[in-house]
Amino acid sequence: MGIVDPRLRNRAVVPEQHEIASRNVRVLTAAQPLGEANSPIIVSLVGLVGQHLASEPAGATLPVSLAVMRRFGRRTGYVAGATLGVVAGLLATIGIVQTSFLVF
Repeated sequence: MGIVDPRLRNRAVVPEQHEIASRNVRVLTAAQPLGEANSPIIVSLVGLVGQHLASEPAGATLPVSLAVMRRFGRRTGYVAGATLGVVAGLLATIGIVQTSFLVF
């Protein structure tokens, strides 16, 4: 019990706060699977859209990362992808801190 602030230990939970907390748990419980389903859906859509747009259907699902890795090597491709991920995460963080949906 060392993580609970001693000043809050005996304080009763206000019913409104309990309702808000319960709603937050329900919303997050529903949002988590939807967020996890995002990647497989995007992978599927990229293939379908790529097949529709590509002049040669055989190259429709060829990821750009493979082209980068073939040209520059796996290590460079991985580092480039990881760097882009970090930059995107930092940019999203800046958008959150500045409360700017456009930057986020």
